[in-house]
Amino acid sequence: MDETILQPDQILVFEGDSLTRRAMHPSADNWPLLRMNNWHRSYAELVEEWLFAHRPDLRLKARHAAIGGSTIRDLHARYEIQVKPHSPSWIIFTLGTNDCGTPLDDFEAELARYLDTARRSSGSRFLYVGGFEPMPGLGEAETRHLVEARLYYDTARRLVPAFGGLAPDFGAALRAKAELHFSQSPFHSYYGDGLHLSALGNHVLAGLVLEALGVFGASQYFSPA
Repeated sequence: MDETILQPDQILVFEGDSLTRRAMHPSADNWPLLRMNNWHRSYAELVEEWLFAHRPDLRLKARHAAIGGSTIRDLHARYEIQVKPHSPSWIIFTLGTNDCGTPLDDFEAELARYLDTARRSSGSRFLYVGGFEPMPGLGEAETRHLVEARLYYDTARRLVPAFGGLAPDFGAALRAKAELHFSQSPFHSYYGDGLHLSALGNHVLAGLVLEALGVFGASQYFSPA
């Protein structure tokens, strides 16, 4: 039975920071090593490709607006030009890792304003891909940063459902699979560099996103809502 919550002819916009897409602003330099190691191809491209290949009946379209280093203020700044014209049915985004240092109340207020704007102007629904936790192979400095970012992840996970969106516990689900892979070999790391996911990590996260959207049916990693 088809349990997907996606509908035919919908438009999906992938937004957020470098955990969504390690792209730069137009005309800015890109790190050659990024392209050589395929690190610029993240879970967002993989989700789009899987849906194109395996669900052509849905006739979905995907657009990519995410830029590395983004904060909630950056999402606001580009919404009118890069997101709103697509009238997105879904905005699938990561956020919070670069917002550390912003007062938490300000982050919450700005995120609420963004969600309200997108819902009112385009009728968008949301999938928050966040809540990342330290996984095997992460360094001490990066672990401290994720602990700090957790406050922002938790705020987003609490706020997104209030605007009709979805915010599954991707952190716990991703970590569970990471521990299984790492137990097989320390080379099975989900990290490409620092906090960014490797090709393996992005493939796993793409699968979890597809599960959250219902296209894989029941999940062994997400509890029923």
